[in-house]
Amino acid sequence: MLISFFDTSRQSDAAIAISLHEFLPQIPEERRAEALRYKSERRQYDCVKSFRMLEELLGISLPAWQVSEHGKPYYEPAVIQSLLSELPETRLSEMQRRLLENDGQLHFSLSHCSRAIAVALSERPVGIDVETVERHVTEELVRYTMNNAEQACIFGHAVDANRHLSPATTERFITLWTQKEAYLKMLGTGINSDMKDVLINITDNVKLTTTAYPETGVILSVAEQNA
Repeated sequence: MLISFFDTSRQSDAAIAISLHEFLPQIPEERRAEALRYKSERRQYDCVKSFRMLEELLGISLPAWQVSEHGKPYYEPAVIQSLLSELPETRLSEMQRRLLENDGQLHFSLSHCSRAIAVALSERPVGIDVETVERHVTEELVRYTMNNAEQACIFGHAVDANRHLSPATTERFITLWTQKEAYLKMLGTGINSDMKDVLINITDNVKLTTTAYPETGVILSVAEQNA
């Protein structure tokens, strides 16, 4: 598996604008149109940069992807096989070629929040999610999305008078939330109305890892199907 992580919190608005101007002409028209639907230049940048990060991991230029009914981006096997047939043998690393020569199945996942962008590539189904620990979280949200055991884990610290979680409880919530999102992305089902028991359904054939980036203020989780 390959993972690319990019800290956007240190990028000034001016740097974002310059990079966006540079990147937009270099990506497929469909991806460009999707990025420009966002009003904020930072959101546009996140959309464009995540696509460029995927291309950089693979070492090739990619066409626009398709999107499943649940919002999961994917490429038809024939598209990947066509790309491979046009590349010289020495163009790709062994890992890059293995990821592409996978019966045409390119397994990837992208995520971005207000402070970071993350991309994952694997030979098997994979999902990635990154979220800032500065996210506004309420007790009601926790109780709506977490089961009793998870709530007991999260509420190790008291909720303040405004019913907002402390930094410690927020981090616990974000950890579990990103794990759930990553797993659902791996499955390709998208976020559903019943988030409480998502992690209960994880079996031994799924590897779930979580990493905190305190210097960036985000938590990242990856779910990957084992061989």
